[in-house]
This record gives sequence, C-alpha cells and structure tokens, in this order.
Amino acid sequence: MSKLHDLLVVFGAIDDIVSGTQEARILEVARERLPNATGLGQSGWYAEIKSMAKVLTPAGKDAVTFPSLQDAVASLQSAQAGVPADNNTLSQYDLGRLSYAAKILIELKTAGARVDVADSELEALRKLSKTPRPPCEGQLRNVNGQFCTVITTTLPNIDVSVDDIKKVLDPRNWPKFCSFFKQMKPLGRDSNRWSRVLEEVGTDFTLKTMLKYWKGELEDGTVFVNYDLDDHRSTKDGDDGWVLVDSGYIMVTPRGKDHVDIFTSKEIAIPGLSPTATAVLACQLGWAKVGEHLFDAAKHLAESAKGGTPLTGITRWKLSKDQTPGAPAAPTGALAARLPKGMRGDLIAAGIDEADDFLTSMSAVAGDFATRWQHGIHRKDVADLSAKFSREFSDYSMQLFDAPRKMFTSSMQKVDAGQEKGND
Repeated sequence: MSKLHDLLVVFGAIDDIVSGTQEARILEVARERLPNATGLGQSGWYAEIKSMAKVLTPAGKDAVTFPSLQDAVASLQSAQAGVPADNNTLSQYDLGRLSYAAKILIELKTAGARVDVADSELEALRKLSKTPRPPCEGQLRNVNGQFCTVITTTLPNIDVSVDDIKKVLDPRNWPKFCSFFKQMKPLGRDSNRWSRVLEEVGTDFTLKTMLKYWKGELEDGTVFVNYDLDDHRSTKDGDDGWVLVDSGYIMVTPRGKDHVDIFTSKEIAIPGLSPTATAVLACQLGWAKVGEHLFDAAKHLAESAKGGTPLTGITRWKLSKDQTPGAPAAPTGALAARLPKGMRGDLIAAGIDEADDFLTSMSAVAGDFATRWQHGIHRKDVADLSAKFSREFSDYSMQLFDAPRKMFTSSMQKVDAGQEKGND
C-alpha cells in the first residue's frame, strides 16, 4: 500500500465512525472539525470511494484493497515530507492534513468513539507536522446540466518568483511533484493547438482521463494554465471514461519581484460519487491543491541552482500559440459560491418525492390502526402503533436530509469515451 492510500484510510476511519453512530458528543466533534464532510447527507463518502476503486480495477487484476486503520497508522509512523512528492513520498502539505486527521481521531476517541489504535500512535501521527491543516472544501455548481464539485484555493504572497514557478507549471511536470498525480502522457495538440495529455491520478487505484490545456501569459506578468476534458476522448488512447467533468485553471500572479499569489479552481464530477466524496479526492489527497506542490518544486529548483540536488526531466514553460482559434480567456480568480441554477427546483422535486413516500408509509400505519380498531384495540396495540409511527417518522426525517446527496450523485456508469483515435 502506498503512503497516500494510507492517508485516505485515516480520513476514511473518521467517516466510518460518523456513519455508524448517533452519539451527540461524537457527531459534534466531527461537525466542528470537518463541517462539510460529516453532516447529514455528507457522511458515507468512504464507502463510495471504495466502490469506485473496485470498479476501476482492470480486468484480470486483483481489486484494490483498503488496509485497516491500525495497519495504515503503523505504515505512516515513519512518513517524512519530501520533494518531489509521489504516492510514497508525502509532501509537507500531505503531512499537515494527516496530522489534522490524527487530531480528529484523538478527539473522537476522547468523546467516546471506538478507535482501535493506541493513543501513543495517534499522537505520533499528530506530531508529524507542526502545522495541522484542515483540507479544503468543495462547493456545488451546475455545469452544462451536470452538478459537480467546485474547489477553489488561494496561496497568497508566497516567497517564490513567477519565473521560478514557470519552470514547473506545465501540467506534464505535475506527476513529478504532486502526490496524487501518477502520469501525464503527451498526446500532441488538437486543431485549436491546445496541448493534449492522458492524465493518470489516484492512490492505489487509478483514474485515466484525456485532457487538453492552454498556457497563457498576461501583460502584468500573470501566467496561467486552463484545462478541460479533451474533445476527442478515446479508449484507444487510454481514457477509462469515468470522469464526467474535469476543468479548471491554475493562475500565478506576481506580487513584487520575488513573491506571487497562486489561485486554483477545479470543477470535477465522477459517476457514483457524491459531491462530498469527490471533494475528498480533490482536497484531502491534493488533486485540487496542485499549487502548493508547485511552490515546493519551484523552491527546490531555485535551491538546486545554488548547489542543491537538481531535479531532472523538467518540461520547461512555453506559451501555447497566440491568436489561434480556441484560445481561452484568462481566469479571473476564485469562483463565487452560489446556489447552482436549477437547484431550487430540483430540491423541491426531491422533497416532494420524499413527502410522497412518507404519506404512503403513513397510510399503511393508518390502515393497520383501522383494522385493529374494528376488532377492539388494546393498550399493547397503541404502544405498537406508536412505536411504528415513531420509526417511520424518524426514517422519513433522515431520508429528507439525505435526499440532496442522492440528487447530486449520478449512477456509477462510464461516459462514452469512444473508440476513435482523435488526434486531429
């Protein structure tokens, strides 16, 4: 198992605890520490990711397994931050998120949750980083009729120059520096001169998606990369057809001579995964946090120029062709959080469906009451009917809160990636 996979298991243990309890103290700790991943309609994401990993297993290969929390914690005890980061070399940011997860498990255990790991081992994980970092959070957005998770991040005023960042900014470099990225296979350019790649990301599982990207530069020195799904996705080129939406940008804006602001935005949707589960992949594992890894890489390159250990095989920055069809507008910064267009109507429809189910179940209870009344009702009948009504109402309340998650989770079904080569 890779270290990044073990990190996912640690966060997954938190979700398992939340999904299996109604204890107020435990749920309150989880809500305070991971407010957008542990509430009603949000918990249960770990099981979704496990299911996805299973269906991603290539034919003839053993399915990806998820170790126990005890094994994952034992594996992570010796983790150290490194540059470049990969599945087995966690970045300082990965360790910060791991430390934060360990802190939550300690607090959950104190609140009464069952955590089958020694306090000393959890404390050792917590101490792996001096700066525990809560993961970023996703928002919901409707993109061309498809609800997807949107994650925006900002790294303000960091001490690296635009020229240093440009040395590592090309997406083909990302697997060299970012834990979650495995490979970016170049596929040439399309007719609009966007660069094309087959992106491979994951922990011990792998998602393969064909993307296109455009590299640009503004008059003030800002540089950016826009990316989106390729127009000619093909199984022959390796696309596995699972990702429905994957688009965004990374933008680096100069702040004086040797400082920059880094903005990133990512829209992502995967069949069978709720917005919460998708946000976990993007935030807790670094998929949407590529900017911080590139900062580490740029610093490392700057130090190597002064006698440090050099990084080899770097794809240098080169602008996409100017004044060609399809050239995108520059990104404008973080997306404003808002209620997606059409969401209100969808929520109302989902609520009506749940209300209809509730009325149907209550009609059954009423029918049972009428039958017993006709034959003479007893105290035990009243107690039984009251208990049944209470269960139905409790179930309805939980389903009502869970309805939005079901509405935004598409079925686990591939998109049609086609069979054509698509290298026009």
